[in-house]
Amino acid sequence: MDLSSSSDWNLTFEQTLSGSDLNGFLVPNNFSSQVLAIYISTSASKPTWYTGGYVNQLVSTGLVSDNLNWNCFYQRLLLGGNIVFFPNNLSSYQLQFNFPIWFPNAFLSIWSYTGQVVNSDSIIGQINSTIQDILTLTNNVAAIAQQIANIITIINAIRAIVGA
Repeated sequence: MDLSSSSDWNLTFEQTLSGSDLNGFLVPNNFSSQVLAIYISTSASKPTWYTGGYVNQLVSTGLVSDNLNWNCFYQRLLLGGNIVFFPNNLSSYQLQFNFPIWFPNAFLSIWSYTGQVVNSDSIIGQINSTIQDILTLTNNVAAIAQQIANIITIINAIRAIVGA
């Protein structure tokens, strides 16, 4: 995964928010990328401010109500640029933002990563497959060693009979 290639990023949302939008702002876009770049700034930022807000990854499950979104991931964001790796690769989800109450406004930009994402599940699967292959080879080597030991025993028995 090469996050440094600007051609692999797509600006999907950008807006300045204020007032009631700063608490529980639901981005009107749906997302599918497992990796997002989220930029947050405010016009009144002080040098001691680090927190830019919080993001919730929301999914619709159809449980309780079709209109109810369920939180499946929650993360604190810093002022400035944040790269967020969502642990669940979902076909569609929404984002909800909560900004600190002392923010008079917030500028929010969201980019979706469109490059190839390394799927950790497939890597784990490949590792498990390689381990199984090594175990099979080890068992085969052990079986061959046992057959060689049997052949040596037979050769020694023949030598004893022949008197060599």
